[in-house]
Amino acid sequence: HIPRFWAVERTHPEAKTVSLAAEFVKEAEVLIRETRQSPELHAIVQSNARVITANLLAFGARRYIDDGDHRQAVRRLFRALFVDPRVVIRYWYKAVQSVLSALGMGKFFLAYRVLRRKIQHRASKIALSEYGAEIEG
Repeated sequence: HIPRFWAVERTHPEAKTVSLAAEFVKEAEVLIRETRQSPELHAIVQSNARVITANLLAFGARRYIDDGDHRQAVRRLFRALFVDPRVVIRYWYKAVQSVLSALGMGKFFLAYRVLRRKIQHRASKIALSEYGAEIEG
């Protein structure tokens, strides 16, 4: 363990994880389909099919949230709930975000998240310098 930050993420509308979010879902689905057909990986994928499927659905839901397609995110999380509920429980906050956003109330979830982060991190900030990233505060 090295007690330093190695990277910092900055999310913005032009970031690939946001602007191409739906494309990542298609790529992941193709990857899983190909691993199911792989002679070397088929048995592993089959023995873990439920958890892989549920996580693929949850991954897709998270990307569709980033893409602004909240109804599609709700559909995927609902399907994941029936495949492996543990996965949806792990991402419960994304389920709340997608449902509220699909109902036109996404701003309430975002306000909650900002408030929670302010309380959680108080005055802490990440400062970048030539030596890396450090937490201040």
